Amino acid sequence: MTAMHRVDLLHVAGFKSCPFYKRATGIAKSLAEKSVIGKVQLCEFDTQDEFQTWLLSSNGRASLKSADAEEHSTSPLCWTNDNGYIGSFLALKHFAEESGVDLVLQQDITEVAPSVALQETPGYLRNGGSFTDVTDVPGATLAGGFSQSCTGEWAGWLCEFSPVTGALLPVPEHLVSQDLVDWGMVPPGFEIMVSERTAEQHERRTVTLLPETGCRAEAARADVRCTTLSLANLVGSIMAQAFTLDTRPASGLQELCTFFFTKSKNGPADRDGAKAALAYRYRVTLTVSIFDSMPILPSAKSLHVAVERKWHQDGFVLDANLSSAIINGGSGPSGLDLDLVSTAVGSPCFGEGSHTPVASPAEHGLRQTSLPAGLVLREKPGSWLEVALRSSTGEETVVRRDVAFEAPTVHLFVPA
Repeated sequence: MTAMHRVDLLHVAGFKSCPFYKRATGIAKSLAEKSVIGKVQLCEFDTQDEFQTWLLSSNGRASLKSADAEEHSTSPLCWTNDNGYIGSFLALKHFAEESGVDLVLQQDITEVAPSVALQETPGYLRNGGSFTDVTDVPGATLAGGFSQSCTGEWAGWLCEFSPVTGALLPVPEHLVSQDLVDWGMVPPGFEIMVSERTAEQHERRTVTLLPETGCRAEAARADVRCTTLSLANLVGSIMAQAFTLDTRPASGLQELCTFFFTKSKNGPADRDGAKAALAYRYRVTLTVSIFDSMPILPSAKSLHVAVERKWHQDGFVLDANLSSAIINGGSGPSGLDLDLVSTAVGSPCFGEGSHTPVASPAEHGLRQTSLPAGLVLREKPGSWLEVALRSSTGEETVVRRDVAFEAPTVHLFVPA
């Protein structure tokens, strides 16, 4: 169902203490007030058990006759009068945003789930609210959802930060021109162009533009890396558009890779003239030693964050612009026109100027590091490590790993 299609009747089913159901009903009412839909019909259950019983019955998700609906397992369930499956709270929220409806979700909540004691809350600095596990079952459906989200041409900025303080670490001077070093103009990060697609395996090519000045900038030197990603270790949630794909690139090291996909962006606004953004992506890569003792953040080897915008739906269409000498990897003149790079990247660097590093004191052994673009790292040494993306209203999509990095889970947090 597209956002341009007017819906006569929208159904929202859930249990009454569920904060996501409450927010979905608020969105539905806003859609009706804006005449995007005709009427709203609520199907409210007193308890979660009653909702799950209905959901799994022939009158629940099975009645929608949709392969996606058959895998729906959370509150709420949203669909249209013609049995058109929408999905969860986030799916309805995306539909509303694409329909141009301005949402003020905080006003839609009259009560939320009880607060959890500070020491028992997975994200310890959250002052109450609901914390719901939305992790999908691993398999072909999850891999297909991840690949669909990733496939395309991406462009953005790659920056390195201190895992402890969140402070930006400038680009190493040996990777920039001497003119920029002499003028004190070492950039905060690298512009990157990333091509992704899935055939038999998931392929990624990363073109990292090396900073230059003056006429030499027209040559746009670049470093190109081509990788093939195994999705065997993929964990995540299609509904929340959050995933992990952890790898071991070298003996004794582990890369904890976290992905968030959104329709809107945290950070600097896109420039005038930028290519249209089809989606935004946040990639957080924390490299750790599997031999280091706890806590993890103070001993991490590196922390890299990429904030990217999808400017083309298909992957590897950038080939026509790249130099044949580096198209399959290597370094040298990229062949890329700077206007193409600028309009694809589309915005100033997210890591520059707008963020004051904040690292919480290690109270009770609990740590938090805030990063630009709404990203947060939290750790309870010996127990769990979290990477979260926070919205302007305080909602969070949270990826949590246990101490052995063996069972990542995806959660949605709604503040009280």
